[in-house]
Amino acid sequence: MENSGLLRLETLRRLNKQNPEWVNQDLYRLLFKMDLYDTAYTNLRDQRGVFSKSVIGKSKKLFNLEQINEIIQKMKDESYKFSPARKIYIPKSGNKLIRPLGVPSFTDLLVQEVTRMILNVIYEPYIKPENHSSSHSALREIHKEYNDVKWVISGNLEETYDNINHEILLDFFKKKINDNRFVNFIRKQLKAGYFEYDKSIVKSFIKTPQQSLIGPILVNIYLHELDLYVFRIISGYETLMDNTIIQSLLDDETNKLYTNIVVLERKLQTFKAENKAYNKSYFYKELLQQVLSLKTKKKQLLPKQVSIFPIKVKYVRYAHNWLVGINGPKWIVEQITSKLTQFIKEKMCLELLGNEINITYIRKHPIFFLGYNLCINKTLKVKKCKDQKGNIITTNVMDYYLCTYLPTDRIIHRLSIKGICNSNGEPKSMTPWVGAELHDIVQAYNSIIDGLFTYYSHILNFKDLYKIQWILRWSCAKTIGHKLKISSTKVFAKYGKTLRVPLPPLKQIESLINTEQESFLLSRKLIQEKVCELHIKSSLKKNQKWFQGATNQFFDPFQVQINFRSKTTLNTYCAICLNSHNVEMHYVNHLRKDIKSKSFNQLLGMIKIKTIPICKECHIRINKSIYDNMKLTDLMDPKLLQQ
Repeated sequence: MENSGLLRLETLRRLNKQNPEWVNQDLYRLLFKMDLYDTAYTNLRDQRGVFSKSVIGKSKKLFNLEQINEIIQKMKDESYKFSPARKIYIPKSGNKLIRPLGVPSFTDLLVQEVTRMILNVIYEPYIKPENHSSSHSALREIHKEYNDVKWVISGNLEETYDNINHEILLDFFKKKINDNRFVNFIRKQLKAGYFEYDKSIVKSFIKTPQQSLIGPILVNIYLHELDLYVFRIISGYETLMDNTIIQSLLDDETNKLYTNIVVLERKLQTFKAENKAYNKSYFYKELLQQVLSLKTKKKQLLPKQVSIFPIKVKYVRYAHNWLVGINGPKWIVEQITSKLTQFIKEKMCLELLGNEINITYIRKHPIFFLGYNLCINKTLKVKKCKDQKGNIITTNVMDYYLCTYLPTDRIIHRLSIKGICNSNGEPKSMTPWVGAELHDIVQAYNSIIDGLFTYYSHILNFKDLYKIQWILRWSCAKTIGHKLKISSTKVFAKYGKTLRVPLPPLKQIESLINTEQESFLLSRKLIQEKVCELHIKSSLKKNQKWFQGATNQFFDPFQVQINFRSKTTLNTYCAICLNSHNVEMHYVNHLRKDIKSKSFNQLLGMIKIKTIPICKECHIRINKSIYDNMKLTDLMDPKLLQQ
């Protein structure tokens, strides 16, 4: 199989990286390349849920080269049609709401993966580094650049996937892609629609299905226009900063105000020196009121002046969450907020969560961003400097630094929604998990503990994590006690402080494989301990390695695809009879490790693979259960047993 499609992708990636303004042409012909579909299949085959039932109720458990050739032929005559996705609803994490997902068929998923690969090599070098691919990458950027920020403008775009305007998105594509056939092909994917519960087809001029493989990159391309607009705003204020003169440029009206204020303040000082009971004097109160009135009027004129301080504007975005940090006067903050609100609503046709953008003085009030509470703290530092005469002196300087804190109340609220505790943080039994095995219950709690401690590995309020760990530990004990019908105290007395529960007996599979080419002993043992316990953290330290992570490294998506070239299994032979004609891929949703069962799928569970190449004749025999009670030695391909 030729690699011309992958080589063309590599060339496109290099050209777009060298020249961000490069306009790509003749992209539609990439959809004719067999190696791209083969690579896409390799990327998809191990993903969970890819082979789920489609809208018509058929299960996609086989795939072969003939189907790819049919897709390519439809691409050539432009007759390929995307079937409407099956719409399902799943609960949102951390609340009781649900969100819709569109589940496409496997053939559409394969075509979407090829499209995603093409778009990825074009837009990955083009998208700004301030648009981060992970939340920790964005937080590291904030730690690095936001230490001297005063004001923060934060916003969250509401239901971005459901509010994307197709025509605006396609106009954005035309800036980088000069291929009408390819743009119209993406239009087909967007207009495919979805099935509701009553099997009625719904089509829309907005929305991007969240389950679609190209959905995330389409949203990223759409929001990239917001990034470009913000940087145009920033460049304007950076020019203002560069041209700042460290001297007030005041007009005649402002000069008069300054003169009047100075004259009145001198009168007040003189009156205070001559009269001890000046507080009770009507003349003093009247002068003081005039001074305050003039100072208020002076503040209203200040925004018309050029700022005498350097202005710093920083921008970070992760998905639909974005943050603008400003070290400057509030009138600049209000100007930027007004411009952003107008651009988001009028130019991008998107809605803001809560229908507003939040302005926060971060040096006094913390903000919530990407699961963290962010705040600017201050400390006094002693620094050495030179005075006007050149003498070295020491002075106290106020130093500001950004801190991250655990949002304890929010974490407890999410645990209460999940059912692990109540709203006050009191642990309770996780009723849906009572029917599971003891080791499964402990491992489920371990996944929550490990996830929290990994994500919040660099917070300052470490002690609050102890509280969350205590809630999870006691909830696990109450769940086990609920299952065994004993108290939590007896659970700790029986299994210890870390709830060391026994694991099921180890199972061993040994088979001697003899073929004409090679012979070897296959021995598979489940290497694991005899007990399972909670991962209780006894000491918490700030993870210094977190700060050393690269924030803006460019990930080369082509690197992984090259490594997969020699691992394709579509163009191969049958693992049972070594026939190379009409080879299909047999897929198993779950690997069952129980060796008491003698079905063919259980045989795949022994060698721990989900997909296996099988010819059409053998596939029919598998579906008829003719190959049940088959042994590992009956497989003609010994390489499968070495995986």
